[in-house]
Amino acid sequence: MSDKTKILVCVKCRAADEPKEPMENRMGSRLYREMAAAARDADDVEIVPVECLSVCKRPVTIGLSAGGKWTYLYGDFALGSAPEILEAARLYAGAEDGLIPWDQRPAALKLGVVARIPPI
Repeated sequence: MSDKTKILVCVKCRAADEPKEPMENRMGSRLYREMAAAARDADDVEIVPVECLSVCKRPVTIGLSAGGKWTYLYGDFALGSAPEILEAARLYAGAEDGLIPWDQRPAALKLGVVARIPPI
């Protein structure tokens, strides 16, 4: 099992005014590519495309996950969010249980939280 923090990016997310096809032009797919490029040389995170996180009303949805930690889902990420998401992932990695103290969370995490899931 990898010690890396996984950043899950919903590649099916799309803005309400975006066409459904082609899938690779959806906002989620574009944010995934942006994240992959931003983390290309990072050895502490893994960018994982996921088909759907079922938070369609809050595109783009991402998740932060790692072994033995709480998993978080966050919504409402726009293109250009890669630096803020990477910052959040590193804060998450530094928290023993994945719980980032409220006052240390980037604004997008404070506003975008959808769910937290206990470690299994």
